This record gives sequence, structure tokens and C-alpha cells, in this order.
Amino acid sequence: ALEKDPTNNVQYKEKKEAEICLKRLARAKECIDLKRYSEVLQLSEAILNVSSTCSDAKIAKAEALISLGRNDDAYNMLTSMVRSDSKNPKILKIRGKCLYNMGNLEGALKHLSEAARYDPDSRDCIDLIKRARKMESSKERGSKAYGQGKMEEAIEAWKEALLVDPSNKPYNAKLHYNCANAFARLSKHSEAVTASNRAIHCNGAYTKAYIQRANSLLLLGECENIEMSIRDYEKAKEMADEGSKADIEAKIKKARIALKQSKKKDYYKILGVRRDAGEEDIKRAYRKAALKWHPDRQNGKTDGEKEKAEKVFREINDAYSVLSDPTKKNRYDSGVDAEDLDNPHAGHGMSSHGGIDPNLLYQMFMQQQMGGRRGSAPGG
Repeated sequence: ALEKDPTNNVQYKEKKEAEICLKRLARAKECIDLKRYSEVLQLSEAILNVSSTCSDAKIAKAEALISLGRNDDAYNMLTSMVRSDSKNPKILKIRGKCLYNMGNLEGALKHLSEAARYDPDSRDCIDLIKRARKMESSKERGSKAYGQGKMEEAIEAWKEALLVDPSNKPYNAKLHYNCANAFARLSKHSEAVTASNRAIHCNGAYTKAYIQRANSLLLLGECENIEMSIRDYEKAKEMADEGSKADIEAKIKKARIALKQSKKKDYYKILGVRRDAGEEDIKRAYRKAALKWHPDRQNGKTDGEKEKAEKVFREINDAYSVLSDPTKKNRYDSGVDAEDLDNPHAGHGMSSHGGIDPNLLYQMFMQQQMGGRRGSAPGG
């Protein structure tokens, strides 16, 4: 156009802009090799301001966004690029890398495999496919073991997957959460808290991980743990969708009741059991504690030690009289104060053990245990 009309200022200006864009594109590619991604982003955006359809500039911008951790922005941009050029191996590879960084390995493998089909010599694409397949294989092995109730085996498989790529935080957050869930199923709540901490470190907006950590902290008991549990539930409620808020609010209410009880007489703590303890766990804990602190076993002790043993023995029996009775236990768990459990105006009735002598309760318990072992009437 300029050969025909050298005085055409519009064409001259467009030619100069095109030359500048070419220089910027060359510089952007150099900066990608130098890992100077902020500069790549500036250069590519400057090119796109002049030529909005430049595919090479879009690819450079997408690579910069991914490398700067802005995977959501890159994903949105690459979606429209794939629609308009679905067989371009560069676009497919970058979108696959983006999905990989977002923790969507299934989608990543689909795009990377398609890219490798069009460009089988792409070494970095093949390497990423191998890495993703290894991670997915270990994760699926863990999920299968978990489904079969093999918690320890599941945890080991997920830990193997975690070793493949420590930098993939979104994916690893899910693996850490899975481990926390399995630890909780094993009643290893300290380990569950640690795994939840790691999941949250990888993804600070992981609502499920906050709830899992809160659940385990609550079950660990002690005032400090319960207070942290409440904070986690409240954080999860802030992030949760409207449909989940009511359930989390119920958990907060339960945790606040536990906190109130922890500052007064905590029957779970007295028996040394967690709040999710079953009937048999409570019986075992009571038997162990009652045998240790029974007054008849305090021979040779000082008067002060005997007095302490009598007090502890009474507390143990008080705790068992509540936690072994389903009605009274439910009222206690719902927040009724220990001193009001036998008050008909504070709940739904009285316990079958209310006010019983601790020695008599102990004798009844031991008789039931002996009867159960002889195969006569069912034990309590």
C-alpha cells in the first residue's frame, strides 16, 4: 500500500505498529526462556492492544499468567482459544498445563494427550503426561483402599502421590484432605489435624479441610482445641455456600456446648474418652479408671491420697452414670449442665442411674461384666 501511495500516513502508522509488535513478540519469547513472566505479560498485552487476534501473543500471555499463578485467568482465555483452534498443539499443551496446575489432572491428561498426538516430539508435554498419570494412579489406588475400609493402605497411597510433584498445591490439597479424612476414620485425630493443616496451607480457601480440622480438634477435647475448632467452623461458614451454612451452624452450636462443658465438669475428660466414644469404649474406660481409683485399692496410701481417690472415684462414677445412659448422655451432649441433668425442668426426664451410690454402681457394673462373660444375661 505504501509503494502505491508513500504519503499514506495511516498505512505508515500501521506498518510501524506491526514492526514494534514483532519486536515485542521476539522479546516476549526471550523473556519466557529467562522466566521473566511479568515482562512477558506486559509485552503480550501491548501486542494484543494493537492486534487482538495475534495467536502467538495470546499463547505468550497464557504462559505468563500460568507461571505467575493466575491459572483461572489463563483458563478463561485459553477456553476461547481452543474453541477457535482446537488442533493447535501449543494451545492444547498450555491449556493442559493450566488444568494440571489447577488440580484437574483428568482434564489435563485429555488435553496433553491430544497435544502429543499432533506434536509427538514435545518432550515437556510427554513428561507432564507421565507425571500426571503417576499421581492419578496413586490417588486412585488410595481411593479404592479407602472404599474398602483399608485406611492405612489408603494413606500410604496418597502419600506416594504427594511425593510426585510437591509444587502442585491444588491437587496436593485434596490428597492431604483425603489423608485427614482417613486418619479421622482411624480416630487418629492429632494426625488428622496435621494433615488438615497441610491441606489448608496448599489451599487457604478449602472449606472441607477447615471443617475436617474443626471436627478433629473438637474430638481431641481440651478448652484450647475446642476454641480453635469453633474458629475453624466459623471460617468455613464464611466460605461455604448457602446450602451448607445451616449444617455448619449446628456444628458451631455443638462445639460451643463442648467448650462450656470443658470449663466445668467434663465427663468425657474424666473418663479419658473422646466425644465420639462408643458404648464399649465408655465401658472399658470406666472399668480401667474405677479399678485404679476404687477405695479398696488404696491400702497403704496416706489419708490425703485416700481422700483424693474417693473424690476421683465418685467423679468417675458420676461420669459413667451419665455417659452410659443414652437419654442422659443426649441431654448432656445437648448442653444441659451436669448439675441439672436430673432436673425435669432442664431436659426430658431423669437418668436411670441418677443419685446412685458410687460403690453400688460399681458393683452393678462388675456383676454385669461377670454375667456377660458367663454367657448368661446380656451385659450392660
